[in-house]
Amino acid sequence: MQIRRVLVWPVVWLLKAIRTQIRASDGEAGKRRRRAHQIANAMQAEFTRLGFSKTIVGKKGRTRRMRVRFDYPLLLTTDELWLPIKHTSLPTGVRPDDLRAEETVQSLEDCLNAGVRVDALPTSTLCFVVRLGGSTFPAKFSLNSFETPTDAPALAFPLGVDANGGQVIGDLVDFKHLLIAGATGGGKTTLYHSMITTLISRNSADTLELWLIDMKRTEFALYRPLMGKRDEPGIVRHVAVDPEEAVELLGRAYKEIVQRNQHMERLGVTSITDLEQSTGQRMKRIVLIVDEFAILTTDTTRIGKQTVGKWSKLLMTRIASLGRSSGVSICIATQMVKKEVIDGMISANFENRIAFSCATWRESNLIVQSSEAVGMLDGRAIVRVEGKTQEVQTCYVSPGQVKLEIARVAEFGPDGGLGDEDTRRFVRNAKLLLDAACRQFAGDFARAKLMTLDGIRGTMTYDAFDEIARKLERDGILEAGGPRKPRRVARAFFGRPNLLDQFYGILEDVANPSRTHRVTEPKSLRDDILDIRDEHQDAENGVIEAEAVTRYATGDLTAHANADIGDEDFDADEGDEPITNLGQLFEVLAERDAPKTKGKPKKPKKAESVEVAA
Repeated sequence: MQIRRVLVWPVVWLLKAIRTQIRASDGEAGKRRRRAHQIANAMQAEFTRLGFSKTIVGKKGRTRRMRVRFDYPLLLTTDELWLPIKHTSLPTGVRPDDLRAEETVQSLEDCLNAGVRVDALPTSTLCFVVRLGGSTFPAKFSLNSFETPTDAPALAFPLGVDANGGQVIGDLVDFKHLLIAGATGGGKTTLYHSMITTLISRNSADTLELWLIDMKRTEFALYRPLMGKRDEPGIVRHVAVDPEEAVELLGRAYKEIVQRNQHMERLGVTSITDLEQSTGQRMKRIVLIVDEFAILTTDTTRIGKQTVGKWSKLLMTRIASLGRSSGVSICIATQMVKKEVIDGMISANFENRIAFSCATWRESNLIVQSSEAVGMLDGRAIVRVEGKTQEVQTCYVSPGQVKLEIARVAEFGPDGGLGDEDTRRFVRNAKLLLDAACRQFAGDFARAKLMTLDGIRGTMTYDAFDEIARKLERDGILEAGGPRKPRRVARAFFGRPNLLDQFYGILEDVANPSRTHRVTEPKSLRDDILDIRDEHQDAENGVIEAEAVTRYATGDLTAHANADIGDEDFDADEGDEPITNLGQLFEVLAERDAPKTKGKPKKPKKAESVEVAA
């Protein structure tokens, strides 16, 4: 016996080594196949534990166990595993309805720690579908990487990318009304910011109005600079942060819908599209966005005979029922996923939904009628449109980028003074890189450093980075580097990436005068910047002025002309006039940074007297 063990163990060890070597050389596909068989074995064991098996005793006393089996080969897609049930070998007394029961699906999800749903093949074969986590999705997909088609509808916005890398676009007109739900931190607010920044960059106040309700009080307050003035309204019409303000805003929206419907009734049209085609009259589209509407609908503060919650539900029901034909779309978001919140009103009027990560299959089923949204990663979402679901990685937009976009639109309008989409994209990426270089690396514009930062990694390719760097260096915005010396941000643009809007947006658009940049002296602005560039080629690179960084980070572009001039650099006399345009700013910067002579100033020589003959 001992000799047999001595001979067997080397053979076992050799077989294990061979199996390990085969698995190591099998690659990613082999790992996924082994993972699929492990999931199938675990599900079979769970079916047996749940009692879906039967022991049969034969004539000669032999026992045979019947259990639930799968029809191999298993179907493995990029992010899902389909396990068809073998109906011919089901244990006696076990029906397919018993396998698809909610209790059974919940037990399988708890066992596998993954989302499980019941589906069917085209041959009507019962199938259990296990979500594998979407390994092909990127960990983060930046909004800068999303390319919205030029012919996209006015209310189109980026949803993200699918498992195949294809970009997914949503349209609020086609969605009618939209529900966004999921656990806190899943990505709902980020999706809202990417949606709003896209809408304000593709539309003007003449065609669109945004009505914002924010029960968290901190997210939508950023968009107040876009509200415009009394005589010149902006693209953001209202921002409500209190329950009473929210109810009043919902009442205004309902009143607006009633007035529009009455006007269309008098003219004999059925929608604002029909109104424009029939009469030539145009109505602004209204997008009503409500964040954390569960806080609003569960508020027990009384207004008259009803509570805030009941008023809100009543008004939102009427807005959702009547608003589509009059050009009013409503988007609501909540992290409280309960039947009391997503009730019959929501189910009837919000057919299209987006579900972020959910804690249980019941929450996922309440939102998208499936368990696909259980335990998803941050930023991952299940989009349900017209009864069909799709998993996407939503777009990420940083708070700094949101503030930059708000400041740009508030100052220059949707196109920022630039009519060309490629130029706008170049300026956005260039400002992002300049801001990161000044903040993180004291002005070093090094590709190896910048391309590893969050918010930049994945937003552009190395070739795109090199193209941006070459163009900025050619225009004097970057100082040339060397073999071991990276490029550096020029002094005139250090800590002021928003100057790129003026630098690249001064050309007059003859075809569309409304896109002409509003600068006092547009013809000499570029020359002034180039003169400052030449003066500062040999200047020492300093540290970002704290006041300028603070103003830029908060998006205060109205004061950026005076932000860089501190008390220690420039002392204004009482009689000095304030800086009102960029030309005066550059003159002050040139005087401040002009080379100074060291030591005591030399006395001027006395002029020699010259005798003039009479």
